[in-house]
Amino acid sequence: MGTGFYHQWWYVYILNTRGFIWAVTWLVLGANLLAPILLWAIFRGKPIWNQNQQQMLTTFLSGGRSKSASNSPSKQAK
Repeated sequence: MGTGFYHQWWYVYILNTRGFIWAVTWLVLGANLLAPILLWAIFRGKPIWNQNQQQMLTTFLSGGRSKSASNSPSKQAK
């Protein structure tokens, strides 16, 4: 069948080298540090939720009751 995966030349001389492992380590570390900064720069000054979405979320979280319905006199009398 030939040589195994760990004996192929590209694994031995490229993937399994100290430089490649450090390059991957620094790339992952850099991406983890830069991701929040990039996301902040993208979303800065832009509202994530518009007013209609906030109202829908409030209605959903209150179990389908709107604010005006929960404060009506007929609901409070019962």
